[in-house]
Amino acid sequence: MVSLALAGGLGALIWQLAGGRAIWEVLQGGSRLTGVLMVILALGLLIGFTVVFVAFHQVFFSPDTWTFRFEDTLIRLFPERFWQVAFGAVALASLVQAGLLWLASKAMIGRSA
Repeated sequence: MVSLALAGGLGALIWQLAGGRAIWEVLQGGSRLTGVLMVILALGLLIGFTVVFVAFHQVFFSPDTWTFRFEDTLIRLFPERFWQVAFGAVALASLVQAGLLWLASKAMIGRSA
């Protein structure tokens, strides 16, 4: 909720200072950046999932708190294949959303021109 309120406040500030077109330009740039990052993530997943998986855990978890034995229940419930599909689904969903936002922002910028 706080992030949503901050984003709305920032949008209102941009609207006041630079106008509505500037908001659509910022959204278009953000969607482009998100698309590029998701393509890089997808390529990383295809080339070397283990490297991306380990790097993710090294960034977001304390050392040695995320490694388990293959016999542990958590690993049996959520094997590596599950995480490959989950990472891919998040990357694909984000890429689709970024593409839709890019198209919408492009249309809105064209309207205001």
